[in-house]
Amino acid sequence: MGNFSRVIVVAANVAGEALVHSNVSIVDRTAESCPSNVGHHHTSASWRLVAGPVSSMWRVRAIRFYEDALCSIRLPTISVSWPRKPQQTAGEPFANPPDPRNLHEVFKVQSERYVWDNGTKLPNDAADAPWWSSGSPCDDLFNSTGTSVEFDPDVSACFLGFNWLSDSFIKDGRVIGSTGISLPTEQKVHCIEIEQSETSGEFSQYIGLQWYDAPRMNYKTLMQQRVSSGGFLEMAFQPVLAAECAEVNRSR
Repeated sequence: MGNFSRVIVVAANVAGEALVHSNVSIVDRTAESCPSNVGHHHTSASWRLVAGPVSSMWRVRAIRFYEDALCSIRLPTISVSWPRKPQQTAGEPFANPPDPRNLHEVFKVQSERYVWDNGTKLPNDAADAPWWSSGSPCDDLFNSTGTSVEFDPDVSACFLGFNWLSDSFIKDGRVIGSTGISLPTEQKVHCIEIEQSETSGEFSQYIGLQWYDAPRMNYKTLMQQRVSSGGFLEMAFQPVLAAECAEVNRSR
């Protein structure tokens, strides 16, 4: 059941007696109905964003994964100082088409960029940041039947993702050393942010979030969203429920 701002009661009993000039009490039981965990239960060391139709080429500047549906706890990927120090990462990004140019930059923790103008330090235009590009169109996956689900992430030819498989020792979201053994780190992704090109033909009209189901050896879709324009997109798992229950838990 979803969240409603208006409720109309048609009948009060099995006889169908109308409630004309009657008062009906509607009780907010959010505090009683909030589960202890509002998130999903899918954990995986590999998550990816799958693109829908792109007519020219898919251009992406940044992707961020978050542990919570409020998009406040970012999962570690590529350090802001990489590749200088530390040279280790929390895992490795991957893409299809597999073009490595600026691939690490997409998942890197971005710092504020500046340029110098007559001795004055000014913020740099974000458009000058490195971009990853598919280099070619992504398959048109629109369903000709006109159903509400027009995009099948399982057969898309374009995707960007991150594998949390490394020998890095991570503390408080930072890589501080090496364990000497490459191991997968299971993650729960509840929110993603992606920055696509705003140019027509260079952003995906659909974005799907998938996790890798290791026992079944395939990717499964957690959520997907249609995109009407390029630029910044945030997609979260049940964000309204997460926000309401977080407020309830704080007031208890």
